[in-house]
Amino acid sequence: MAKTPQSDRHELQGNLELLLDGDAKTATGRFDHLGWDMHAGGGETNWTSLIASLHETCHFELNQSTAYGALLMAQAYLMRELGGAKQLIRLEGLRDRCRNCHEIYATLQSLMIAQDAGVMRDAFVEAYLDYRDWLEQGEALIAGLHSRFARMAALAAVIKGCFQTPVLVYATQIGLEDYVVDDLPQDDFPDQRLAILTPMLTEDFWQTAVNDFLTQTEDDTAKALLTSAETAETSSREADQTLLGIEFEPFSVELSAFLETRIAQLVERAGQASLHSTDYVSYCQPLLDQCDALAPFKTATSTLRLPSSDKGSDTDALEAQLSETLVTGPPIPARVCLFDDLPRTDWDRFISRHEDREVIFVASRTKDRLKQQYDLDASAMQALEQIRQDYLVYMVKAVKRNGQHVMDICLFSKPGQLLIIDRILKKGILASTSMLLLSDKHWQEQWHDPIANAATQIILFDLSPLDHLERSLATLFADISYKKYRIEQGEIELACLVFAASAPNLTSIFVAPCSDAVANGIIRHVETDDRLNKSDSTSWSPDGPVFDQLSDAMPLLLSALFLHETRFDFKALQSEFGALGFEDGRFLTTE
Repeated sequence: MAKTPQSDRHELQGNLELLLDGDAKTATGRFDHLGWDMHAGGGETNWTSLIASLHETCHFELNQSTAYGALLMAQAYLMRELGGAKQLIRLEGLRDRCRNCHEIYATLQSLMIAQDAGVMRDAFVEAYLDYRDWLEQGEALIAGLHSRFARMAALAAVIKGCFQTPVLVYATQIGLEDYVVDDLPQDDFPDQRLAILTPMLTEDFWQTAVNDFLTQTEDDTAKALLTSAETAETSSREADQTLLGIEFEPFSVELSAFLETRIAQLVERAGQASLHSTDYVSYCQPLLDQCDALAPFKTATSTLRLPSSDKGSDTDALEAQLSETLVTGPPIPARVCLFDDLPRTDWDRFISRHEDREVIFVASRTKDRLKQQYDLDASAMQALEQIRQDYLVYMVKAVKRNGQHVMDICLFSKPGQLLIIDRILKKGILASTSMLLLSDKHWQEQWHDPIANAATQIILFDLSPLDHLERSLATLFADISYKKYRIEQGEIELACLVFAASAPNLTSIFVAPCSDAVANGIIRHVETDDRLNKSDSTSWSPDGPVFDQLSDAMPLLLSALFLHETRFDFKALQSEFGALGFEDGRFLTTE
């Protein structure tokens, strides 16, 4: 089947998203079952951005950890890649039969997690009034449990129990190109299963389950904390925070497994089939095989990643968070020209003035990323197509035109043009380079040395930190410091995680614009992952002294980055540029 045009696919997908939407000053989220956008309405350091990020992470984690979620992701992938009425009807059918479960889980679970940061229920309801019903439904499901720790495990057990259904098996046995959602057993869909289970989830059920668990656990400290919280009118904040700490993760896994089994028994008592929380992973390979046959992965515009059982929970959690795209505003209108066509008298047009400094901003990005960032008219698109490479190196300046925020962009066609600008204008050049392009052989041969010689450079961390904190930082640098910066941008405050990586005679700056929640997840990964900390030759330190030397430059560089671009993620390798790069062997590798 021919692919739906990109704009049409986006429109179709927009009708199928799960949205977190509040008042005008709140952050919002848009989840399409493969990833999500987090729109920093109040600034990404605003508490609503934490909620939005956690809410969408919970949606993603629910899909990643369940059988029905895997089918949802596969169908969303086929919808995005193939389009068409059949794919749309299937995805709508799957979405409509699980939306209540999805929103209950994402709403209540994200709020319980966010309480560590002081987010209160009343404030949440006031900001996101439309979600009050889902919040109250979730609270009713786990009534009688007072420990936040137990409530989180219980809610996950219930909703995931509703998602561990044989619908995945039915669909793959019939075939993803042939199954009809309306023809499958309706009691096996999550929302209907939840309706069947709800009357059985009494306070007595939960009290019996907790008491049975307490008789079998050997973790005396965790048992004491859980018992204390269970018998109190309200749970102790200090105890809850301790229980949510990493030192109690084995206890958390034990409790979750116990409650998942208890819910599975309840499902079977209701006369329904249930897949075990790990057994369903074995059904994911046939699902992937069928997706690959219908819409081959090697030519796909998006990546489909289904669950595996070989990762730890911390890695799984961060991988879920890294599916987030931070959006700070709509695509910015841009006027694009070629340096070849730019009169000498117009070169000064690209000098930016910041307080007492005059600088020129230069960026290296893939063409597809530039098209995502900016609102480009026909003449701008024509200018882009005159550059033969599928990446671009350009000067960029933010200007006001008729009261509108607009970007002026000037594309270089060869490295010598950058050196001419440096030599003639004699202004400081500040460059930001996509981390993906550092591995591109052609960019390295043409542009690495000219930019290194002419500019102060930061590297935009647009690859997965799970892979590249080790591969691109820990294996190449001896000392790595990291710091979370706060940058005021208009009326909102934004955050950016920065790594300063040092080796003899070299310091490289990697910047990772992301939400607070994602930044905290990356920092936790740095501080706890054995792969990063096992080597005696590499040291990691928070807020190291190198940042004192960068105190003047970093705010300017980061402010410019947020001024010039509005979309940030770690998915550059999942782009068309990334897929083609592997296919034609253009990427440098360490193997």
